[in-house]
Parts: sequence; C-alpha cells; structure tokens
Amino acid sequence: AGAALPSLPEVARGFRFRGIRPAAKGTEYGSWVLLQLILEQHYGKPLNDIMQEQIFKPLCLENSFYATELSPAQAAAAALGHEEDGSNLPGGYQRYLVLADAGLWTTPQDYVRLTQSLLQSLAGATDGLLRPETVQMAMAERYGHRSLLFHISDSGLPYWGGNAKGYYFTMQAHPEENWVGVVMMNRHLNWRLGSPVVWQLGLLAKQWRSVERLGIVLQPEDTDLELISQLENAAFVQGIRTERLLAGDGLPADITATPAFVFQSPQGRAIYGGRHDDLAAIQRFVRLSQASPRKTATDERTDVLTLRRGRQSVILPLKFTPPTGMAAPAALPVAIEGPLRRALAAATGFTPQPTAALRAQDRRCYLDVHAYRTESGDYQLTFALFSQFDCHTPVATSFGAPVRTGPDGENVAALAKTIATALEEMLRPEKGLVPGSLPAEVVEKDWETLGWGLDEGVIGSQEVTRYAAPIAIRGAYRATLTAADAPGLFFSFPAPLDRYSGEVRALEVAYVFSEDGSTVAGEVTLPVATIVTSSGSLDTYVLGDILKSRKYPTASLVFGPTPVPGNWRTGEPLAMTIPAKLTIRGKEHAVRVDAVFTPGAAGTLAVAADFSLHFGQVFGMDGPDGPESIRNQLDFTARFTATAADRAR
Repeated sequence: AGAALPSLPEVARGFRFRGIRPAAKGTEYGSWVLLQLILEQHYGKPLNDIMQEQIFKPLCLENSFYATELSPAQAAAAALGHEEDGSNLPGGYQRYLVLADAGLWTTPQDYVRLTQSLLQSLAGATDGLLRPETVQMAMAERYGHRSLLFHISDSGLPYWGGNAKGYYFTMQAHPEENWVGVVMMNRHLNWRLGSPVVWQLGLLAKQWRSVERLGIVLQPEDTDLELISQLENAAFVQGIRTERLLAGDGLPADITATPAFVFQSPQGRAIYGGRHDDLAAIQRFVRLSQASPRKTATDERTDVLTLRRGRQSVILPLKFTPPTGMAAPAALPVAIEGPLRRALAAATGFTPQPTAALRAQDRRCYLDVHAYRTESGDYQLTFALFSQFDCHTPVATSFGAPVRTGPDGENVAALAKTIATALEEMLRPEKGLVPGSLPAEVVEKDWETLGWGLDEGVIGSQEVTRYAAPIAIRGAYRATLTAADAPGLFFSFPAPLDRYSGEVRALEVAYVFSEDGSTVAGEVTLPVATIVTSSGSLDTYVLGDILKSRKYPTASLVFGPTPVPGNWRTGEPLAMTIPAKLTIRGKEHAVRVDAVFTPGAAGTLAVAADFSLHFGQVFGMDGPDGPESIRNQLDFTARFTATAADRAR
C-alpha cells in the first residue's frame, strides 16, 4: 500500500527474451502484457476503455471493468480477498500490478452473459461479438485442455477456472443442455466447494427446464424416511423436477396410501405400485415411465376377504389346497372350510365382500391353507402367508405348529388367531410390503387442482377402466323361469314380417362347466304350451298345426362340451359360437348359437344367445306371406341369468 505501480511499458522492458517456449508447456505471463500493449496502441485507448466499448456495453455487462486501483465507489462494492482458511488478506487484496493478468472485476451474472453470447454465436443463433467460424476456431483445443477462449474437457464441454490471490473462480458450460454455471468466491483456492456447486447449478438448470416431474406423496410420519431424500437426490442428478405432495393439502382418489410416488410428463402419468421401501425399484419405475408412459388401471376382484383402512383396501385371497394324508378327500370338507372362513373374518377384521376395486397402493395378501388328514380322521391345519411381491417365498408360515381340528371344524379359531397375528405384522409399513394407509377424511382433490393436470387427449389414451382378474367358472349353473318371470326367449320373423312374433314363458336351463372352466355344455328345455304369440287365434294355430304341442309337449336345445375362448372375468362378456341340436316336433335340427356369457358377482351368469331356423325345412311349410328370403327365417333371442347351482334357491 502506498507504493507506486509501474506502467505497462516499464513492466515489458523488464522482460528478457530467452527463445520460443514449447507449446506443450503452455503460455507465459509476458504474452498477455504484449497483447495488451498492441491493443492499446492500435485503439489509442486504455484496455478498460477498449473493453467497455467493444464487449461490456454491447453485452450489457454493467458490473465489469478493468482496474489496477479501485475508486472509492468500486472498492466499496468489490469483494475482499481472503486466505484459504478464511482469514483476511492485507488491504483486502484489491490492488493488482498488471491489468492484462488479473485486473478484471466482474460478477457471476456478467460472466454468464459473456459465455452465453459466445456459445450462441458458436451455434449461429445470434450475430454476436464473433462470427461462428471464429468462435469455432477459438474453442478448438490447442494444447492440453486449452483453447483461445476456454478450457475444453475430455467430454468436449467448455470450462474455465483459476484464482488470483485471495479469490477463486470457476465456470462450467453445457451447450447442448443450454446452461452456464459460474461460481465466484472471495477465498483463495476454494475448489472443494466451487466445483461441486457449479455442477449442481447445471442440474438445477435442467430441473427448471424439465417437463418431467416426480411427485412424492407423504403424510407427516413419512417425511423423515431416508429413502425420500435419497430419491430426491437421485431425481436431482437426473434433472427431474421433484415435488412433495402432502396429505394435509388434499390428494386425488388415486392415492390410497403413503408414501406414494407419481411420475408425470406430457406423455402421461404413472403411479408406482411396488414396494415403497425399495429405492432401486422406484428408480426403475421412473426410467420405465420415461421410456413409455404407464397405463392406469383398477384391479377388480370378486368374492374376497377385504380390509378397509381409510382409503386403502387390502384383500386376502384364500386358497385351500387339496388335503393330503390318510384317505384324504379331494377338497377340504365344507364343515371345516366354512367355520374357518368365519373365524378368519372375526380374528383379522377382513370381511367377505362381493367385489373389491384395487388401486396402486392397495395390496393383496395371499393365504394358503394346508390340511393333513390323520388316521383318526382329524385334520392338521397349517398356513402360508405371501405378499403380492413374492409368490414363492412366504412371509409367515405355521408349518412347525399345526392346529388339529375334527371333521366339524372345531378349534379353527386358534389357527385364525395365529394367521391374524402374522397379518398384523405383515401390514406394518416398516415391513415394506404395505404402505401406510391414508385416512378417509383426507380431502379429495383432483390432479388439475393440485397443478398436475394433463391434456385430455393424453388422459384418454392412458385410461383403462378396470382390470378384472380371471375367475373360476366351474360346476353347474341353472335358471328356472316360470310364467311369473319375465320371458327369457323371444322369436320373430325379420322385418317387415316381424309382426309375427312371440315369446316363451317358461324355461329350464342347465349349464355344466369343466373343473378348470375351459369347456361348457348345456341344455335348455321348454314346455311348448307356454309359447304365446301376438293373438289368441294365432296361438291356437301355432301350438296345434305347426308345433303339434299335444304330441310333442317339450322342445330342447342341447350342446356338448364346447371350448371356452379365453379367461372368465367378472363383468366382462365372453362371446362364443356354439354348435347345438334343437329338438322340436320329435326331430333334431343342427343350429349354430351365437352366445355371450357375462359372469357377475356372487355366482351369477348373464346369458345372451341368438340363433335362426329355416322355417320351411323344420316345419315342412312356408312361413307367412312375404319375401322368400324373409318368410323362411325365424330368429330366436334368449336373455336370462343363471345362478351357480350351490347358490340357487
């Protein structure tokens, strides 16, 4: 302080030429001094004036200047230099000997603008300070990682950095991702902080620009989970925006438990349905959703034990394996199975429900019950409890401690109590198998209200109304219709002869499905006398002259085992074409029946069937007066509901 600074020419006169320095060893201080002298001689102005005119003002860099001695106003605004340990340097180290070497004062924002201008010129986006070909030449590596403008990394990205005594600076740019990060600090050689921060600035820039979002849905008890911060950090590194959605602010009906994870992009929205404690699985879900938007679906199950916990549903499908042991029957006796089902409902809180619609955070707990028949005729019962994530390795078993019961099902409550204890342990959120339930009183808000709306076309392309798991249709189904019921079978000629029509007021229907539900056989019988038409006189003619009902009082339609083309699902129609034989007036006639079977809840089977007869061929006479192609076509339509034989009244 107080010493006179030499002029730039005086500094240059002190140089001694000792030959050409090899390029591999880099540049020397003297080169920049000489370059500054050439510029000042050419323009006839000091370097600061040249830079203000040629660069700073055109780019609106209002806080950039070259100065050896700071004015009082500049000194008040400038940072003070410090040692690496944070201690003050004498006088703040704001005084520099040579302008060209370390005399530039600037701010991070100004340096970002300068770098952006050069990168935009390189891309040809603007007519900036330099022509694109000039920037391209100036950013080519000359030796090491150096170019005339910046350093160039091994991956081809421009960067710059270094320190003047008491200060540290680093810049990183990514032309393809269109971001520039600059870190400046008034501490000597603080690269340990500067380098990580400048890269995190780039990640923040990617997040701000990202159209991909990861919603993390939480209740207060979830916020301290280590997995949440790990997931947020992983998303940050990938440039995915994250947002915490709190139950107290209201949540959509799709969310039934927490923690929940929602990925959304302009292509769609997906809700994670895997283990909520598996970071790797959640990250795979995100990557998969990025590659291909997931569909949304509701999984509908029928006739299951269900536990409602606020918004959340947990179902317990039961499987009673065929008994083993001494003279074991093919199935567990109903006298044992029935009491065990009731005991399970009482001990676990799971109640029988005809249907259950499951969403992403709802869960399935699978229970297998095994029975061994002893010589005395009693049964030893054990169980295996599985999660929906592993159908091979049980969560809990009682294989080492069977419960003994007689043929009347006594003592099954002891087994139910053991199962209830295992279930309670399995349902704890910290086990990772079932997330924490969401209280029913949480306000329901749609995604649009929460700022997570999507284009209606995208939502429409993602919607899947429901998924119904395959169900077992086996055994006998029956339907009995009397004159007191709505008619189940109708017939008519096609229009314009459809005025000749009628209905059958009584039917006996029997279907028999194979054990695996893959085939169906059936028989429909009807008393001919129950057929009615549009008028009494026509009834007399049809029943007497055409159908000869006194001689042939019964008609029937029979078909043998016919393959079922697909799986049975509750509420989903299954269409079949069935070759059948119609017996009428004592003679058989081959017909093809187009049938649709729709399984319902609680053992019902809706039936819709259509077939046609050639009137002349069956009855030996022409039909009513009309076009030939119509008068001989008699159409039949059946509509009724059959019920499983064990549930029929």
